[in-house]
Amino acid sequence: MTALSVLIFSICLVIGSLVVIGLANRKEANARFLRKKLNQLKQWVESLEDVVLELDEIYQQREVVKIINEEIIERYEAMIELDPMASYLTAGLNNAKGRREEFSSGNKRRVSRMCDSDVQIARRQACVSEAGRILRRRHSTGMLSAVELKEYLLDLSWLHLQLDVISSVIQGHKALHRADNLTATAFYKKAQIALVKSSHPSELRQRFLREIGAILHGSRVAISEDLMPETEFNPIAEIDDNISEHIDKHDSEDDVEAAS
Repeated sequence: MTALSVLIFSICLVIGSLVVIGLANRKEANARFLRKKLNQLKQWVESLEDVVLELDEIYQQREVVKIINEEIIERYEAMIELDPMASYLTAGLNNAKGRREEFSSGNKRRVSRMCDSDVQIARRQACVSEAGRILRRRHSTGMLSAVELKEYLLDLSWLHLQLDVISSVIQGHKALHRADNLTATAFYKKAQIALVKSSHPSELRQRFLREIGAILHGSRVAISEDLMPETEFNPIAEIDDNISEHIDKHDSEDDVEAAS
């Protein structure tokens, strides 16, 4: 073999090695990109599933929950296209499709807007807000009409308010059961203030305001069940008479202070 042949062979060998290395690097880069993309989609789907599960516990109307679950199904299908061999994606897709059947069954269920703490109220309100953002995005892509979007957002904003108001009313009821009339009054007034500050157009807000006012002045025991089905902590009439006496006494003291 001549020197020239050796040189040509060496050059071809180097070029071939560089091509192989380049192909390997590109394959690894593509794999890294795929893993990153799948991880982003997985995190997004997990956050959507949290919203669906949380909303289904507090939201009687399932239409919004069904819409968000459909987004989850679409995301799983997109991930499976990227990685058809990932069994966990198939399992997640099947779970989402199972929820679709459950949400479409029409089975009656009881929901509760009661929250045990401000942290829980904030977490659930964040889920409601996230649901609104998802609906707006689907509207922007033509998957939801403007009329539907307006209706759903109005309903979600009422749910957002209810979480705060109903939780405060229930805390007031609990305080009455402990004979802590001062704390009960504070919680009822907190609920009243939240309703007053809200600009929600629903006539239910006005009804809620009137009924809380009636509780504070002792003319009713609790909120009507159609407004607030969470009745397990409703006080009895005798307890309600106690808060009426407390309110009257408190108002009288305020009048004396004002007069002086």
